[in-house]
Amino acid sequence: MHTVEEINIGYDVLEANSKLARKNRNILDEFRITAFNIMGAIGSGKTMLVEKTIERIGKSFRIGAIAGDVVARLDASRFEKSGIPVVGLNTGKECHLDAHLVEHGLNSLPLDSLDILFIENVGNLICPTDYELGEHKMVRDARTINPGIDVLKMSLRTGEGLYEWIKFVKKSIKYDAK
Repeated sequence: MHTVEEINIGYDVLEANSKLARKNRNILDEFRITAFNIMGAIGSGKTMLVEKTIERIGKSFRIGAIAGDVVARLDASRFEKSGIPVVGLNTGKECHLDAHLVEHGLNSLPLDSLDILFIENVGNLICPTDYELGEHKMVRDARTINPGIDVLKMSLRTGEGLYEWIKFVKKSIKYDAK
């Protein structure tokens, strides 16, 4: 008969990430920056959403971006064309950004001259497949947990929901523009 032995290495990966995330949040608060984590699958429009947002409010707010990619700097290059400060983070084999990587991004940005930070997370086909999709159920479940939650239906191809998104971003900004 085999026995299973549990070895405690004394390190909780999620707790370590949460600790760094709190540190990142404190840095953002110190510099009076409102951050948005933009997530979605490859081709879902994350980069275009940030570009359209920059076009619409970039003259009123100073915007920066952290763009996560598995290998290249494709999204970071697109943001650079908008003239905003951007850091491209290559995650290698990781399918998402974590607080440690974002900390590196924060250390490379001119935080004292930003009002808004968009963190464009890695687009992938691995992690999202672990989660059940079906927006009606997701929206219904989310509203069960938080009846006042904002839900935006968007299509950047048609423009549906973009006005509401811009309103949401402006409403979510925690601090006055610098």
